Amino acid sequence: MGEPVLPIVEPMPYTAFKATSDEGQPGLRYYGKSVYIEELSDELIDTLVDAINALPNSFSSVWFESMGGAVARVGPTEAAFPHRDAAYNVGIGVGWTDPADDEAMMGWAKDIYEMVRPYSTEGIYANYLGQDDDVKDAFGENYDRLVELKNEWDPENVLHMNQNIQPSG
Repeated sequence: MGEPVLPIVEPMPYTAFKATSDEGQPGLRYYGKSVYIEELSDELIDTLVDAINALPNSFSSVWFESMGGAVARVGPTEAAFPHRDAAYNVGIGVGWTDPADDEAMMGWAKDIYEMVRPYSTEGIYANYLGQDDDVKDAFGENYDRLVELKNEWDPENVLHMNQNIQPSG
């Protein structure tokens, strides 16, 4: 596959992983998708290798995150996040600078997403929602309860700078 642009294939705490994308690159455009999977089968690994070999630039990546552990010890309706049975989350991210490349770059991420979907469970990770994803898919059966909480605690939608759940009022 060639030399890695960022040699960071290593176990790391979730907070350290999330901090790797905090700053971003000034002027860079971003798009991402994600999908939960039950196992890293040989077929899926081959699919991911093909995706990595097709990375459009050094600002793009495909990764997987191990789930389970403490995440799986909570029932799907005990917190906002319901997708507790997935073994992994596959993330697909692309970055570029020229707005004229929007369709091609976003298309690359969508193509990889479609390649991985046959191996997936339902749902998507809220932190990796793409502009065209439905926030309801991130919260599944918990969405209506979260709307009720939003109605009660934030009816004016002050807390909206995230993967927003709209109040119904």
